Amino acid sequence: MSGGLNPNAASFEWNTDAFEFVPSEPSPPKPIFTPKIHPASFSYNPPAGIKCELTSEAYFYYWTDGKVYLKDGCDQIFGPFSDLDNFLFTNAFSMQATEEEQPQVKDDGHISFSDFMKSQESRTKSSGPKIGFKEVAVTGVEKTQVVEEEVPIEEIKPQIKIREKPKVKLVVEKPIDKQALIAKIKETPEPGQDNRTIEPDPRLSPVNIVFIGHVDAGKSTICGNILLLTNKIDRRLIETYEQEAKEKGRESWWLAYVMDQNEEERAKGKTVEVGRAFFETQNKRFTILDAPGHKAYVPNMINGASQAEYAALVISARISEFETGFERGGQTREHAMLAKSFGVTKLIVIINKMDDPSVNWSQERYDQIKKDMCPYLAETCKYNIEKDIEWVAISGITGDNIINPVSIEKAPWYSGPTLFEIFDRLPTPIRSTEDPLRIPIIDRVKDQGLTIYGKVESGLAVKGLRVLIMPIKIKGEIIEIIGGEDTKLMYANPGENVKMRLKVPEEIDVQRGYVICDVHSVCHITNEFKADVQFLELPDPKMLITAGYGCVMHLHTDIEECEVTEVIALFDMEKKKKVKTAFCKSGQRVILKIKTVNEVCIEKYTSLVQLGRFVLRDKGITVALGKIIEFTDQLEVEDQTGN
Repeated sequence: MSGGLNPNAASFEWNTDAFEFVPSEPSPPKPIFTPKIHPASFSYNPPAGIKCELTSEAYFYYWTDGKVYLKDGCDQIFGPFSDLDNFLFTNAFSMQATEEEQPQVKDDGHISFSDFMKSQESRTKSSGPKIGFKEVAVTGVEKTQVVEEEVPIEEIKPQIKIREKPKVKLVVEKPIDKQALIAKIKETPEPGQDNRTIEPDPRLSPVNIVFIGHVDAGKSTICGNILLLTNKIDRRLIETYEQEAKEKGRESWWLAYVMDQNEEERAKGKTVEVGRAFFETQNKRFTILDAPGHKAYVPNMINGASQAEYAALVISARISEFETGFERGGQTREHAMLAKSFGVTKLIVIINKMDDPSVNWSQERYDQIKKDMCPYLAETCKYNIEKDIEWVAISGITGDNIINPVSIEKAPWYSGPTLFEIFDRLPTPIRSTEDPLRIPIIDRVKDQGLTIYGKVESGLAVKGLRVLIMPIKIKGEIIEIIGGEDTKLMYANPGENVKMRLKVPEEIDVQRGYVICDVHSVCHITNEFKADVQFLELPDPKMLITAGYGCVMHLHTDIEECEVTEVIALFDMEKKKKVKTAFCKSGQRVILKIKTVNEVCIEKYTSLVQLGRFVLRDKGITVALGKIIEFTDQLEVEDQTGN
């Protein structure tokens, strides 16, 4: 058989009787690797239109022109293949399937290339961590364990449970008069005064702020000092924390123990779970969310960011610590980007540890950090430096400039605000109680009924209100609403971070990512949608995104595995128009069709941003930010409103 292309070949096939091959060491121009092929036939028609038949051992060759060729044992050469073929072949054959993961052999002895690809994708799915919850005893502080990472560095995909679709139709009822329900609660006398249900203080607007930043920047210490300075913890607890920190040889860490409640966090000196605490200023009621800074716990950080309107980006001024957090791979960059992607419109940059001996309240160090941070925040994160960013220098351990200004003796140059002055002048988010109720579930506990944790993203939640839990279409009733410091509330306004007890059928399984809705107006559910997606960086800079690419999607409080089913168009930024394409790469903005393993609760980004935005993560990094622009609702509705 002569070498060269065979233009008359209809297809190429692997010999079903061929032995398995063992990968060889790369030494160009010898084969870069030899694919381990199971004794079954493969058929594949490359998108480039090349059709060939291989009857002997086949190898990949990388020639000097950078193209991919196939050469069989009879010296027959096929190619060159296109870049897309290169991508598909490399991803397919660089992963070795185990015996139990072999793709299904068809009746004619062939295995399609798409089936082979699917068999390889199954290898990347991990049992992953599970979601749990733990309450703590400190007044005003709760812990929600979200996604606990098993591996210290590389992120593991969480276990995605494939849910069976509900067989019942959604029954939509007439709207409930919530104001009449509140009036009825007020008229009903309650036994005792100590544990009575009250109205939220109308003078205080609910605000959620997440503390983010690189590991060891001092986030938990700052949060602990805020609670201390606002009298949310008593002297006995302080003494307990001081003694425990001393016994562990970490005397200066006792303030962090206010937020870091479990033994793992205290032993490692690192926040793992999302801490939640409450305090008030003159005109706002704050929920502070203490997010972990280690890159292994970014999914937990995303959980905190998804609940917040504002973020405090904590940066350590200590020599070398700022540089470590800000360089590529540090979490200062990724956290700032994720906060912006989840709708944080105002960012407070807290330059902490100004009292450290390596800094000693140096104006030069403060100014240098600002100078280094501004280009990234403006150009990459798209913040308006003058309007969207607040800067403050503090000491989280001593409390200087948190509530009381730092002394002139320490920092004669500093004339800026304190942290609490910034808190008080943050604009109040615009919300309406007339919008449909939407409460994405952060966590849940089954103990004498169902207790859920979540933020009221829109609408009004009222004690005694009948609700629908989506996407499972189960009806329930709110029997208790608990706000900050275990205060029982008649109702919760939009923006409130609450705990609620629901009356539901005992057998139902409520999961994180479900959404509580009004009975007359529910969120949309689907497992396929069209999105406007901005890719950032990919695990491999040479990687191409095309149909079949799989990753993990974080959508409000939900985490789902997803797959790109179609790359529709690319935004050409120079020509300012959309161009049809089949694949894209890092840094590009595209329109995609995405399919999830399970149905998800969503809204269009233009309708409700909290349920219409998402991020995509792959192999431990954030690869893309997205907005939902179009979908087909998969609801089957039975209308009982009489309309």
